[in-house]
Amino acid sequence: MRTSTAAPGPTTTRQPAVAENEAKVLSRFEGQVPTQWGTDVTGVNTRLDTTDPIMALSFDACGGIHGSGVDQALIDLLNQEQLAATLFLNERWIDANPQVTDSLIANPLFEIANHGTHHKPLSVTGRSAYNIAGCASAAEVIDEVESNHHRLTALLGHPPTFFRSGTSYYDEIGAAIVTALGEIPVSFAINGDAGGSFSVAQIGRALAEPPPGAIVLMHMNQPHRSTARGLAVALPALRARGTRFVTLSGAHLPAAHSGIELVIATPSLNVNKSTCGARAERVCRTTSSRRARSCQWILRGHGDSAERVAVDVAEQLVVARDLQSPFFFVGPCAIGVDGHVDPVADRPKR
Repeated sequence: MRTSTAAPGPTTTRQPAVAENEAKVLSRFEGQVPTQWGTDVTGVNTRLDTTDPIMALSFDACGGIHGSGVDQALIDLLNQEQLAATLFLNERWIDANPQVTDSLIANPLFEIANHGTHHKPLSVTGRSAYNIAGCASAAEVIDEVESNHHRLTALLGHPPTFFRSGTSYYDEIGAAIVTALGEIPVSFAINGDAGGSFSVAQIGRALAEPPPGAIVLMHMNQPHRSTARGLAVALPALRARGTRFVTLSGAHLPAAHSGIELVIATPSLNVNKSTCGARAERVCRTTSSRRARSCQWILRGHGDSAERVAVDVAEQLVVARDLQSPFFFVGPCAIGVDGHVDPVADRPKR
């Protein structure tokens, strides 16, 4: 549950445990010299781990004097077309748009992610991108990530999962620091609007032939640019290709990270759910305890969106009197069998 609003507030002192963790991360990376610089360096995710026609739309809200606008036409389009998306919010943009931030957080279509505190490229040596000066040290990288991490944690009621640096530029040390702090560094496979500077035709060309699992970078803070109109024009062709749109937590990234599985012991589930990254499959195997053929359905997915879909399906089964045993969310590497042999199935939802 959320416990705060997006209204600006005074800078808070780090809790002792948080400060201790940040100090450990600093001691680990301070003084390391990077050898890479760009939008696709070691440790940064640019695509989803799939061969299916899946696209992860993501939109940056960069903040600052020229970057704190709200593209309401784009938000309306995402709602009207029911397009799941990951929204990377900068702390300055949150300060400038507290009510909009609240409405985005409350919208189940959207996943909220961390776009940094001052919108700096994530360098440990002060390198710049697009004439924007980057962080100059490991300590500055930690502050760039953590200040907005704590702000978003208070707003969301849980820590954000994903981070994108200002300009999407990283060195590999900066990316490793993000991971050590507990977030997943993300860049892009497709630059969809070039910071909002692309025309409608250029956006259409950028999105015309996406590779499977492409993370698309666009912007939601430039209301007088062409992002909304360009995406609207590109949508019919994307849908004709069978493209599905997911949040980053509603999909698999190449790097392993935690997810959920919902085990439902029912022989007659007739559903093909793929919304928000959850999918259903029938699993039949011999159990060691019964030496018998056991069939059940498993809904798998990552993150809160997948969990909502799984719960929705399970609740429909309960109403239809089709659910034969309790169901559980379990760890990503465990599968329960009718709720009686899986030792980690310890979080019953009903």
